[in-house]
Amino acid sequence: MSDKEYDHKSWYLHQKVRDFSHNMENKEYDPLEIAAAQMVHAMRIYRTIMPEDQYDSMIKTVYENRKNVQPFSPAVLN
Repeated sequence: MSDKEYDHKSWYLHQKVRDFSHNMENKEYDPLEIAAAQMVHAMRIYRTIMPEDQYDSMIKTVYENRKNVQPFSPAVLN
């Protein structure tokens, strides 16, 4: 796949995910449901764009480092 095809396809898929998320927000879905849907969409985009070995390597890295993910700290107003 050429860089131009890659960029076009990834941009198109990104726009589809943004549109879907916006529609979910407008229908007042829970933010955690929207975040879960975004995770699934991201994985599908990666799977569509990346060669299988690169995708498998990325998923393995994410899985192995899942315990290192830090939660967001609540914002503090001074």
